[in-house]
Amino acid sequence: MELNLEWELLVPEYILAGWAGVVVLLDLFWGRLRKDQLAYVAAAGALASALSALIWVNDDTDFAGLIDVDNYTALFRVFFGGIGVFACVASARFVRDRLLHAGEYYALILLSVLGANLMAAAGELLTAYISLELLSFSLYVLTSYAKFDLRSNEGGLKYMLLGAFSSAIFLYGISMIYGVTGSTHFPAIADALSGDTSAFLPLVDDWRVFIAALSAATMALGNLVAIQQHNIKRLLAYSSIGQVGFLMMGIAALSADNTDAASALVLHLVGYVISNLAAFVCVIIWYNWTGKEEVKDFAGAAERAPYLALSLSIALFSLAGMPLFAGFATKFILFQAAAQEDLLWLSAVAVTFSFVSLYYYLIVIKEMYLGKPEEPTRFPTPWLEYAALTLLVAGVFVVGLYPQPVFDVAEDSAVAMMSAVDTTDAVSQPPP
Repeated sequence: MELNLEWELLVPEYILAGWAGVVVLLDLFWGRLRKDQLAYVAAAGALASALSALIWVNDDTDFAGLIDVDNYTALFRVFFGGIGVFACVASARFVRDRLLHAGEYYALILLSVLGANLMAAAGELLTAYISLELLSFSLYVLTSYAKFDLRSNEGGLKYMLLGAFSSAIFLYGISMIYGVTGSTHFPAIADALSGDTSAFLPLVDDWRVFIAALSAATMALGNLVAIQQHNIKRLLAYSSIGQVGFLMMGIAALSADNTDAASALVLHLVGYVISNLAAFVCVIIWYNWTGKEEVKDFAGAAERAPYLALSLSIALFSLAGMPLFAGFATKFILFQAAAQEDLLWLSAVAVTFSFVSLYYYLIVIKEMYLGKPEEPTRFPTPWLEYAALTLLVAGVFVVGLYPQPVFDVAEDSAVAMMSAVDTTDAVSQPPP
């Protein structure tokens, strides 16, 4: 079989890898370049990668059967590149004031984006695994990068242990699939499992209840523990666990006849990441000013930094799923997809825990608008961080009020995948 080796298909990934090396060399040999300037150089590389991905919009090809390049890949290349841009810009002041070796820090961000790109584009399991490991190892180091901070060391160690355990399970699953199908390529796996074997979609009724129960348990754990948190970073972290439960709803609702579930899952992921990133940018800006991150430390934020308080409120309302914001539109479509598969009880659980999340988000908002500030002075305006924050807030409203473009891109890919499964099924079944 002749392999397609069009190396230009990997241009976004070349840019990320090359730019990461450039950032390290600039930090090493150009001492006059400030740490925060390195952040903007790295952000430019992530942006260049995202823009280059638009070359392959409405294209459908692959690289050596390992990397698929289509609209689905382009969506995530742009999406992950954008995350890289905001991560670099938002952390510029923090890195300048509190971390050493800025070049390596920003290079790791670019490499993590590279791993995420390849994982989204992977056309076979081992490529997906290697890409996931590149992403994970970059994030392990970034999490523990402040080596003189005990919390950073604790977070990095916990993350690495969890990642190692997850990688072992992933590899074990790959070995089982290879043992049954004789291949790690997705089309070959679909061919092998399309007949009378124990394929995933034909046995959906067997695993749907398990995934749905796990989804409900994840929502309960994340949101109920988040209520107890006094540190806003930990609050958002446990809130993220609850959001994973919402994402699992999309997995539970998957079926050959319901392509909306896959599209809704991707749409909710996009809306959630934009909202969560906006919230964390606000927290980072506040921490850079005050060195504090307890919920009570946000008292009077509306007086000292009104735009930051407004932006954080918008992000939190979006995470809670309030109307007009991204979270409402994406959750509504996700709940609708679950209801189509007779998972009304799971939708009811999700709505319940959305209200639970609104409670602890409102605690933060109450502190910002009703609490008394420690000092009456206004904070200086960080124009670049506020510009990034403005784009994220705009994204919250765009996805909330007009989610159709992102949904259409995800739906096209889902329809193509389901059509491939249906075609394989039709070929494999004997004529009546």
